[in-house]
Amino acid sequence: MESGPVGDSNTGDDSTADLACQSQVAYTFSTLMNLTYFKTYLEVVKRGGFSEAGKALGLSQPTVSFHIQRLEEDLTTKLLERQGGRIVVTPAGVEFQAFAERVLQELSSLEQRLGALQEEVAGKLSLGASTNPGEYILPRIVGAFRQLFPKVSASISIADTAEIVDKVMDRQCDAGFVGAEVKRRGLDVRKIAEDQLLLIAPPGHPFTTRPSVGLSDLEQEPFVLRQEGSGTQKTVEELMHANGLNPSKLKATMVAGSNQAVVTAVEAGMGLAFASQMAAARSLELGRVKTVPLDGVSWVRGIYFIKPSRSVETKLMKEFTAFVDRWSAG
Repeated sequence: MESGPVGDSNTGDDSTADLACQSQVAYTFSTLMNLTYFKTYLEVVKRGGFSEAGKALGLSQPTVSFHIQRLEEDLTTKLLERQGGRIVVTPAGVEFQAFAERVLQELSSLEQRLGALQEEVAGKLSLGASTNPGEYILPRIVGAFRQLFPKVSASISIADTAEIVDKVMDRQCDAGFVGAEVKRRGLDVRKIAEDQLLLIAPPGHPFTTRPSVGLSDLEQEPFVLRQEGSGTQKTVEELMHANGLNPSKLKATMVAGSNQAVVTAVEAGMGLAFASQMAAARSLELGRVKTVPLDGVSWVRGIYFIKPSRSVETKLMKEFTAFVDRWSAG
C-alpha cells in the first residue's frame, strides 16, 4: 500500500493565503479603528461639507477627503455622495454614523470610568468657551489649576455660546464657559463671574461729550454687532427688550465674530457697539474708544460654567469643578 504525504499538497500556498487574508483583515480593522476618521466623518455629516468640517477640526480639506476615502475603501461602500453641490448621506452612511457615534460615546465613557479609578490628578481636559470667557477668563483658570496639578493638560475650543453648549451636551467637551445663561435639560449651569456690558463709541462721536443718552437715541446710530448665537449678542437683545428697545431697529454696519473685532471696528469709526468691559479695557485705557453712559441703565451679565449633569465624573473633572467653584468664590 502506497503512502503519500499527510495533508494537502498545497498547504504552503494556503498558509500564505491565510496570512495575507489575516493581514488584510488586521489592516482594515486598524484603519476602521482610527477614531480620527470617525470624528472627521461625523463632523462632515454635521456640517454638511468637507471645507466646513475641516475648519471645525483644524484640518485641511484634502485631509478630510482622505479620511473619508479611507473609510469608504475599507468598508467597500459609499458613505457620502455629492448631489447638486450638497453632501448627501447614503443608507450605508446612516448606519456607519450610528456606529461611529456609539463607539465614540463608549470610548468617552470608558475614559471617564478609568479616570475615576486614578488616585493621581492627571490627564487632559477638553474645554470649550465662548469668545469672551475663552480669551479673558479661562486661560487664567487653567493656568492656576495646572500650578496645583502640573500633570494636567488642556485643550480649549473657542466658538459661540450655542455651539459650546452643543459640544458639552454631545460630550465633545468635558465642560464649557459661556457668556449667557443657558437652560437645557441635562446641563449643570453655575454662575462663576460677572462682566459689565458697555456702550462704546469712537473718541470723536458726539455722544462722548454728553452726560448720558437715552435708549431711543440709539435707533438712529450705526452699530457694530456680534454674530447671532454669541453670548454677548443674546444678552444685549434680552436687556434691550427688557428696557423697551427693539434690537432689530439697530442699524448694523458690521457683524463681527469676536469681541475684539467689535472693539477694533469701533476704533475704526464704524459705529457704536455694546462690548464686554474685559474686551474693551485696553482700548479704553489707551483712549481709542470711549464709553457712553445710558440713562438709568447698567447692564451686567454673568459668566457661566456648564457641564453635563448626568455623567460619571473622573477624578480630574471633580477636582477641576471644585477648583472653578473656589475660583468663583475667591
